[in-house]
Amino acid sequence: MVRSKFFLMLMVVCAVACSTCNNAGIDSLKVMSYNIRYDNPNDGENLWDIRKPATKEMIYDLHPDVFGVQEAEVHQVRYIEESCPDYASIGVGRDDGKEGGEFMSIFYDKKTIK
Repeated sequence: MVRSKFFLMLMVVCAVACSTCNNAGIDSLKVMSYNIRYDNPNDGENLWDIRKPATKEMIYDLHPDVFGVQEAEVHQVRYIEESCPDYASIGVGRDDGKEGGEFMSIFYDKKTIK
């Protein structure tokens, strides 16, 4: 159910983004999905603190117009927002519809998607 809502939300954002791109004369839209993996303190060499610089680099290198994250905790979403200021996000935690539980957030490039 949660995945269905996420993909529906992603499709709506992409449809709006495509419309925006066409109006701005942009011919394509780069979309990415990223299973960020929640911040598990028992991940050893895969700890979030080790992975987060690579997350920022990947976003800057690939520079998608729109990307979705899965399994993100609120502090991981905030890290992306702070580290990648070209992007804004839409999403809520699954446990309370606010900030509780894992997020399935959609980020969009504020310069491309208006």
